[in-house]
Amino acid sequence: MADIARLAGVSASTVSRALAGSPLVAKAKREEILKLARDRGYVVNSTARNLRLQRTQQVSVVIPLGHEAGQPLTDPFFVQMLGHLADEKIEPSSLSRMWLHQANKGMNDLIGAKVLGRAPTRAEQPNVLQDYANTSSAGSVIAFSQFSDDLPPGSLGVICSFGAGYSAGSVIVRKM
Repeated sequence: MADIARLAGVSASTVSRALAGSPLVAKAKREEILKLARDRGYVVNSTARNLRLQRTQQVSVVIPLGHEAGQPLTDPFFVQMLGHLADEKIEPSSLSRMWLHQANKGMNDLIGAKVLGRAPTRAEQPNVLQDYANTSSAGSVIAFSQFSDDLPPGSLGVICSFGAGYSAGSVIVRKM
């Protein structure tokens, strides 16, 4: 943008206004700036523009989840955990325990059922939400610290936390 401003003999702010189609820039000057930008392959960085405008120009979609909704496996929560297990060549059925954290028990239960292909038992998927409420991503680590001593050596498990914006992280553990 600075190069275009220098070539047009205007400030970077004027170039910005011209590229945005502002009527504050005279038509002839705006056309000159647009031609200079076009000739040099300049493309407006929409991320920078949205940051300045404090708008994302994105729409968030909330999808209700539940057993009755039949949520597909394309959901990032399931895909991330199943992908991690697949990368490590671990069958979900070989897991002794899952320490999950998502903001509600229903979602934790849905994730457990999708990963195992059946409803997990309380021993397979302990939950601490009833005791600690929403502990952010620490819920899975709290559950791990409280519900791992009873596992026999060689047992496999996965610690997985799901955050806002469909982020997920998992760690596969084996008891030594």
